[in-house]
Amino acid sequence: MRTITLVSFVLLTACAGSDEPDPDFTLDPGFGDDTRGPFSSAGEVEDTTCGAWFPTTAQHQVTLTENFLALHFMTDTVDAPFKVIEGNNTWCSDTDSTPLPVVSSGAWSGGTFAVYVGSPTEGGSTPYDLTVAEGLPDGM
Repeated sequence: MRTITLVSFVLLTACAGSDEPDPDFTLDPGFGDDTRGPFSSAGEVEDTTCGAWFPTTAQHQVTLTENFLALHFMTDTVDAPFKVIEGNNTWCSDTDSTPLPVVSSGAWSGGTFAVYVGSPTEGGSTPYDLTVAEGLPDGM
């Protein structure tokens, strides 16, 4: 009886740790697309350039091992605007060309990018999935 209880506990512990997806991406050309989540956005500091509220630290780090001819980032809800930062460059998500927030600027140089997912309102938070994919999003 004790052995069964111990085995059950070990299995539950192992499964509990696998519920949290890795928030960081390391991508090589030819990966296709990678979706991770759910995560929770945070609206702490206003960014008037991107027109939303963002956390003070990035939730994701995306490392591109090489240059990409076309790449885009997307969240699965309109309540999760985001920005991608590399050095002094900032790309703000928009919904002008697609129904969901997307950043797509064609070619991307290899390097490390910080991704901040926020809220349209101060203090707002919503669950989201983040997708990084090669090519342009549908409709672009």
